[in-house]
Amino acid sequence: LCQAYRFNQSFHEKGCKSLQIENNFCYGGCISITLPHVTGATQSTKVSRCFPYRYVYKDIEFECENGVKKARSIQIVESCRCSKKL
Repeated sequence: LCQAYRFNQSFHEKGCKSLQIENNFCYGGCISITLPHVTGATQSTKVSRCFPYRYVYKDIEFECENGVKKARSIQIVESCRCSKKL
């Protein structure tokens, strides 16, 4: 079963205080299948992976040396599902 699991993710930027943001990661099994082929024909294989399905981007701000602030955009995973492997 492919699903999202909550964890605290650390972000680092040189010369700045590290940030910890609550996020999700995708984990679980997905279906893969390989069908037998006839001699000379191409074998049929279908593979899927546990991948973020819904996500948003969130802007975070690091507090750095000399009062400087640095912005960065991070991906926040909301849900996961099995998706065809590219």
